[in-house]
Formats: sequence, C-alpha cells, structure tokens
Amino acid sequence: MNSMTIAPLLVLAFGLGRDCPAAEIDARSEVTKTVRNDVPTKPTAGTYHVRAGGAHNYVALTNAPASNRVAISFGYQRASADPAVFRIANREAHKVLVWNVRVQVKSRAGGTDGQGWDTVYDDYPVGIARYETGQKGELSVSHPGTTPWRVCVLYSIDWTDSGKTFSGNYEVISQERKE
Repeated sequence: MNSMTIAPLLVLAFGLGRDCPAAEIDARSEVTKTVRNDVPTKPTAGTYHVRAGGAHNYVALTNAPASNRVAISFGYQRASADPAVFRIANREAHKVLVWNVRVQVKSRAGGTDGQGWDTVYDDYPVGIARYETGQKGELSVSHPGTTPWRVCVLYSIDWTDSGKTFSGNYEVISQERKE
C-alpha cells in the first residue's frame, strides 16, 4: 500500500469529527453508495434481495420485512378509477426516508424476486417521502387491474436524525388486497 492509498484513510480515520460534519456525511454517503453498488446483480441462495429501482437493480435487505417498525395498511379506494390509498406510520425510533414503492400481483410462477409476486410498478414515492418518528402519512398507487395484489415499500433510517444520514435497506409489505 503506497502513501497515496494511506493518506485518504488517515483523513477518514482522524480528520472526521465534530469539526467537519459535512466530510463525515460525504464519507458515509460514499460508503452507502459502495455497499449498494456491490449488491450482486442476481439474488443468491440464502440471502434476501428484492428487485427495485430498475430491471437489473437488486437491493439486499437489512432485515426481514416482518421485523421492521414502519407499518403500512390499506386506507381506502373510492372507485375503481381512483388510486388506492395506503397509510404509512413510522414506528421506528428515528426518521425514515421512503425511497421505493412497488406494486405487486400474485405470480403464476416464481415471480420477479422468486417470492411468488410479479412487480408491475416500481418507482420513487409520490408525495411525502420523509417521516419523523411517530408521523403518519398516505401513499397513493394505481390499482394493478388484477387480484390479489400488494404494495411493498423500501425505506432507510436516519440514525442521527439529522435528515442527512439515511442508511440501510428496510422493506415493509402490505397485506394482500383481494379487491
């Protein structure tokens, strides 16, 4: 390892502190980007990945969906032409950032992720994306035109509550809708 390689590591190890919060945020962002870019392009046995954010983008999840503290439930749908509304509640101890919403329909085969569901919509959320601890909100999605179906949300947690250090990939899945 030459001095050009060691110098940035020393700056990261000793130069980041309370005097330089912007550098710390940039360093964490780079680590997060690196981790996300290192996710395999295909799911591997024994790991839980979901395809989100594009046809060839697989995201490794930090926890199993049932263990996460953000809750999602069906709110209402006035008419078949109206979007379906889901309620989201942040029960995490920190702020969260919702960064992906997927609408899925039951698959006849293995499904998009090998979990028995086909993703028919995959995009950024429309409306509120950041939720304070205890905050509730609504998320609207179009009915996929077939049943059963569900909504999956990916979010990250801001462990410092600064609004700038979101990390991790957490998923919450709604109950199946049969209408």
